[in-house]
Amino acid sequence: MADITEQKTPLFDLEAGEFVMDARNRVVCVTGGEGVLMIAMKALKTVRGIFLIYADLEDEELDHVYGSDVELIMQEDLTEEARLSEMERAISESLIYDPWVTDVTNLVLKRRGGPGQYGEDADHLAPDEVEISMTIKTIFDQDVQLEGVIIEYV
Repeated sequence: MADITEQKTPLFDLEAGEFVMDARNRVVCVTGGEGVLMIAMKALKTVRGIFLIYADLEDEELDHVYGSDVELIMQEDLTEEARLSEMERAISESLIYDPWVTDVTNLVLKRRGGPGQYGEDADHLAPDEVEISMTIKTIFDQDVQLEGVIIEYV
């Protein structure tokens, strides 16, 4: 088995909703910081527990670990402060399972109308959007900065 630092992940065009292909029509793969960024963006935009492709029916501990519970939390009957706190937890959990990720730090969420620091400078967001910034610590010799990523949850 290859060294974990040499493994690659497919590059996905989140706007187009498809894998990036090279001139020979092969899926482009990345590793290192670019790979961690791709894993983070894809995991944050994937609802956990819905897609069979992420199921592991033979190992319950690995069944549907991929993705995020943030969309489900957005629909729960919680105070806005509790909702945002739960979203922070869910975002960290959606990333920390990956073997390339060692920690998630400096996680900041912004949401229009959010209480306290959550609502600061968030007037540009729609009611169903969350802006996420964080530092992702990795097994590579670099930390990955995710800054001002706006994710819409419907």
